[in-house]
Amino acid sequence: SGEGERPLLAFARGLAGLESHFVTTSTINPIKAPTVVPETTQTCTLSYEDNGKHNISEQVLRFLSQTPPISFWTRKSYVKDNSGFSAYSYGGDGAVIEVLDQIPFVYRDEQGQLIKEVDPEHSIIYYESSRGCPYRCSYCLSSLEKKVRFLSLERVFADLQFFLDTGCRLVKFVDRTFNLNEERYMAIWQYIIDHGTNKTVFHFEIAAQQLSPAALELLQKVPKGRRQFEIGIQSANPQTLQAVNRVDELKKLAETIQAIPSTIHLHLDLIAGLPYENLESFGKSYDYVASLKPEMLQLGFLKILSGTDMESFARTHDYAWLSVPPYQVLGTPWVSYSDLLELSDVERLNDYFFNSGCFYYTLGYLLKNDFSVFEFLYKVSKWCRKKGYFSGLGTVDKCFQWIWDYIHKEDEASCYGDLADFLRFDFFVMEKRSVYPQWYNRYYNKACHQEAVHRYTKVESSRETFAATDYDEFFVNPTDFSIHTKACGYLAVYEPRRGHQPLTLIDDFAETPKGCRWKLVRHHS
Repeated sequence: SGEGERPLLAFARGLAGLESHFVTTSTINPIKAPTVVPETTQTCTLSYEDNGKHNISEQVLRFLSQTPPISFWTRKSYVKDNSGFSAYSYGGDGAVIEVLDQIPFVYRDEQGQLIKEVDPEHSIIYYESSRGCPYRCSYCLSSLEKKVRFLSLERVFADLQFFLDTGCRLVKFVDRTFNLNEERYMAIWQYIIDHGTNKTVFHFEIAAQQLSPAALELLQKVPKGRRQFEIGIQSANPQTLQAVNRVDELKKLAETIQAIPSTIHLHLDLIAGLPYENLESFGKSYDYVASLKPEMLQLGFLKILSGTDMESFARTHDYAWLSVPPYQVLGTPWVSYSDLLELSDVERLNDYFFNSGCFYYTLGYLLKNDFSVFEFLYKVSKWCRKKGYFSGLGTVDKCFQWIWDYIHKEDEASCYGDLADFLRFDFFVMEKRSVYPQWYNRYYNKACHQEAVHRYTKVESSRETFAATDYDEFFVNPTDFSIHTKACGYLAVYEPRRGHQPLTLIDDFAETPKGCRWKLVRHHS
């Protein structure tokens, strides 16, 4: 721990980018730091696709060997023809497979069952229905391909039906841009709507600005929680977008994203370290994405991949990056190594604060009152670093305390004074608790709790009802992220415990993104 390990930490965190070089058939805990090894890790088979130019460094192999259990081998390609399956080792000079239907379906065994390496309940299924991309983003290896190749719709439908029949929980399409051909992608979406179950979730990487009115209308039919979209925004700086060969369509992009039905779970991506993007510019890009209110805001770091236009740019513009996988940027003319370490701290807080969904009302208050979310997280992350909070493992509960401490103990945080009660409210509705932490100021009133549950719920068992509800008082107005002048009482009704039925509500309750329901039950006179 301490400042001396921060370069090593940055390198280890960068190793998470190795996932772009692997095909996985099981889930593992993400690599965050070499000093943290999970006590239990599912066995995972990883295969490395070597294009003939890059080798895995001994340093990375040593690191991976300390994180058991992982098996490792060179990837081979198998193609089916009339004589059976033929194996070809990757060497960088092999012929491109023009007809993708020749590639066997790897998730079905010889008996027609789901392969044993895949746990349908917990594994993420990675599925590729096309290869190639027409866009020329300078940092992406897919920009080097000259055309897009597709699996036939008949093949895709058969593969998807297999995933549905075997009860796979999450299927991620890894097509570089899924929604290229409207007739094709809408046919696939329609098939999933017609044949989908309440279990399998499908994830797509899309170019949102390419969604037509017909596509947006079709998405209205998608049940809640059954679809995820990942949209790469990468930057909101026009000069940066131009430098990496992306079109500046930010207004249209925002309008389209806001038109996507709320039943779709949105992941929006940003990349730190792109050309002409300093900390101030990156903060504006972050705030642009945050204002679109996705379920997840993914903050990644630029990788300088061999053969890409970005590599040529980096070599002529004084970039520094790792010469071994994952080739993560270490410094640019616009952001220093120190800046990137600070952004790594922001990324950590972003996962707790934004992506957990547990700070919904706190975040809503910041957005409504035109605070910069990036500036807020940047200041809190510097406070956490100074106090040594990042020296150990973090949790969402710890993040609540970190922010509470920052608001109440740092002089520069006085402008966030009203945020404290929203922080309390988010913590209150997150889950039912038997004990509250010391930082949380509790204003419980048992008589008001009893009155509220009898008035607004159907009480069949007082014990069960009180076990699934709680009461506290706040100055916040969660419906519009404002502050009351007087304290108000709120009743929270939580998700039922396993094996228990949900409470019957006899009045309207507002629902939080995490499933809890809350109701304003009284005002002080």
